[in-house]
Amino acid sequence: MVPNYICTRKLQDLLISRDREVRDSLRGFPFSVPEKLYEGIDSLPGLIDKGDEQKIKTMPGFKLPDDLVLSAKDSVLFNSNQDLWLRYDSLHSTFLKLERENYNRKLKQHFRDSIWENYQEKSLNAFSDSVLNAVRLSVEEQNKKRVAAYNDSMIHFINDSIHQTLKMLNRYAANDSVLISLQNANNTVAQLWLKNDTVQQTRLHIQNLQQDSVNVIIENIDNRSLRLLIDDAVIFNRFSEKTRIDAQELAIPVYPTLYKIEDIKIRFSPWKFGVNSSIGFTQTYLSNWAKGGESALSTLSEVKGYVNYVKRKTKWKSYIQLRHGLVGRIEEKDDGGRRMTLQKNDDLFEISSRFGKSAFKEWYYSTELNFKTQLFKGYNYPNDTVPISAFMAPGYLTFSIGLDYNPNKDLSLFLSPLTSKTTFICDTANINPTQYGLKEGTTSLWEPGFITKINYRKDLMEGVEFETTGSLFINYKDPFRKFDFDLESLLSFKVNHRINAKISTHLIYDDDVKFPVYDEEGEQIGNEPKWQFKELFVIGFNYSLKY
Repeated sequence: MVPNYICTRKLQDLLISRDREVRDSLRGFPFSVPEKLYEGIDSLPGLIDKGDEQKIKTMPGFKLPDDLVLSAKDSVLFNSNQDLWLRYDSLHSTFLKLERENYNRKLKQHFRDSIWENYQEKSLNAFSDSVLNAVRLSVEEQNKKRVAAYNDSMIHFINDSIHQTLKMLNRYAANDSVLISLQNANNTVAQLWLKNDTVQQTRLHIQNLQQDSVNVIIENIDNRSLRLLIDDAVIFNRFSEKTRIDAQELAIPVYPTLYKIEDIKIRFSPWKFGVNSSIGFTQTYLSNWAKGGESALSTLSEVKGYVNYVKRKTKWKSYIQLRHGLVGRIEEKDDGGRRMTLQKNDDLFEISSRFGKSAFKEWYYSTELNFKTQLFKGYNYPNDTVPISAFMAPGYLTFSIGLDYNPNKDLSLFLSPLTSKTTFICDTANINPTQYGLKEGTTSLWEPGFITKINYRKDLMEGVEFETTGSLFINYKDPFRKFDFDLESLLSFKVNHRINAKISTHLIYDDDVKFPVYDEEGEQIGNEPKWQFKELFVIGFNYSLKY
């Protein structure tokens, strides 16, 4: 539960890994063995003492050279010749002496090697134990700090929850109300809520047995008290005479014709139409400006129309949107004059239609058709001779079948596991289709997939509106690598009835749209998709029509 806490299993794995690293780093290190460990090497058990060379013959693997092995004939010869026997005996004794010394030297060297290996292993163990102990202490200290921080955060969270709950209970207690009922002799009931911060009144006629009545005004003071006030309309019926009217004195007017009054039923049309158009400007002019810069004028025009049909369990919503933006830059000419160059910074033509039938609660079985492209050619400025986009290059046609969650007019969540997306490049002579994911020589690309769309708007305050539209398309052909993401947000500020300001952001990622990649020397080494971002701030005129 504690983030980054190292449990016992992870600690053991860490210690094993660190022990392996320490041993690998010190493997072959020349450890200096104390000389006192070699004491008693000359008195090792198993050493052959001087004069005891005959013992070497009993050692496993010992064998005399053939030259020193006497046959029966050689024994007779050597015994008869004293010089030969002395020479043989000297060679024999020298060989045994050398073998004894060699045997003792190997035994001592084996003893030295075993002492060195034991000392090296003990040294490695001691050093590794010190390192692992330091790691263990460090982990325990870090775990204590993490647990303490986690406990502090949980206490803070719980205290904050209790604080918020108490505030809510206090607010509910302050707003708690009691409904009381007052009844007169005629069983007329007047009800009144006793509550704080809200004054309410009701009236009740209080009557006695003689039918004298007093109109009383009942008013709440708080959630525990009320006030009774006698109204000015006091009626006394005790001493009044009852007027008797004979039947013949009643004059009932007779009308020759009675006109029939028909009920008027208000019927609302299920169709709603609307058009919203705006045009905005930004302008900069510089002359002899020491800090540098360019004079510029930019415009953004937008027209959006919609047709909606809502009746009972059927919804059909369609819209068309056109958007175009230009940036005009004022440049100095070589002859001292000025000229303005126009560059496109926004271009959109989109048609969308969604039809839905009620499924359950706020969900609708829905199908949607969406078409999107641009109207004019686009360039990679400052190069304005080679276009990189045009009308229907690219163009996107998307058809989706799924469910639409529409709890209110401000929120729509569309989920479609059956989606067909087709990309068109109709002008392959001027537009390179490969930069939009198409193969060389083709004009269209079909992709099946899953799409999610969300539309949300909210009035943040009076005159301030927020709206966002997003979509995520996952390609079934390569679901773990290829996807398309599109998120556009708009914040509108209403200055007055005709003037408003807008801040819009647009974030796009399309795996089929490629951008050139360059190395450190400026040479293009390939193409790859990238995140695309655009931000606009516009203030201008707005005009809307709704039916």
